Amino acid sequence: MEILHSDRFEKPRRAGEWVRVYTPQPDVYRGEDTASFKKGTIYPEWIVNDFTLLKSPGRFDLWGITHPRPQGFKDAFNFSPLDVHEAEYQLFHAAAEGETFGDVFYEDSFEERPKVLYPADRPGEKPEIWAPCAIRRGDEYVMIYSPKSIRYALSCDAENWESGHVLFESDDPTTRDPFYFTDDDGEEYLLTCEGNRVVIRSADGLSKTGEGHTLQTNPFRDGASESPFLFKRHGVYYLAWSIYDGQNGCYDERNFVFASQTLDGFEGRAPITMLDGHAPEFVVAEEGSYILSVYYPSNGVSAAKLIWE
Repeated sequence: MEILHSDRFEKPRRAGEWVRVYTPQPDVYRGEDTASFKKGTIYPEWIVNDFTLLKSPGRFDLWGITHPRPQGFKDAFNFSPLDVHEAEYQLFHAAAEGETFGDVFYEDSFEERPKVLYPADRPGEKPEIWAPCAIRRGDEYVMIYSPKSIRYALSCDAENWESGHVLFESDDPTTRDPFYFTDDDGEEYLLTCEGNRVVIRSADGLSKTGEGHTLQTNPFRDGASESPFLFKRHGVYYLAWSIYDGQNGCYDERNFVFASQTLDGFEGRAPITMLDGHAPEFVVAEEGSYILSVYYPSNGVSAAKLIWE
């Protein structure tokens, strides 16, 4: 009998309880007036969604979608589709001081900072701002965001932003959830979700992007991928995303992880594991690995330790 060799990928597993590192605070709504929300009004509860984590020297920053709790929203399974995304016109910002994520891995370690990138700060753009991805270019912060057109804003202090920059214009209204990845050889790539696909483009700094190619088609019938996250560990590429298929509320916590030896090897693969967490970010470092999740298991951003097995 012929014995076939099979590569076994290490897979992550949540190794502890969730710790809520950021809890949204009451705030004045400073976006455009909507049917439910008025500029200048204080709203006691803000809902948060797809987010980004950025490590800088001596600190960590979180930014993500936020808006006051809609009147028709009770929880992820009891909401009105008419207002569930109403007034997602600005990004929350929270920051914590620390050299490693272990330094900030405790309850409410991230302090609320002023919200950023209101519609007034982005003249000529759609008021919605979704699923940001923050990176550093030298001493400058870069915030990449959607929907449809993939744009970016620049900042020297993580608080004040200059908008008006476009990475690429899309004819597909489902283009969303950008993620920027730099490989070990310095090559840079931009990932987006488009329909039921995760699409990858080469990125020449922030000056231009190449033609989009399918990195992976969602393997589940009627499923769409959300918030892709790509990282590399011990020479293996890992791709993670949350699924949305309308079967598990509006903040689905089913997050699938795929592995491949090559960047073009994800198409047609089955996931190596499923982790709980909505639109998660990952910290994978020598001092430890963590998963961060938004809204799940509670409103805010929560983190948990990961082990590899």
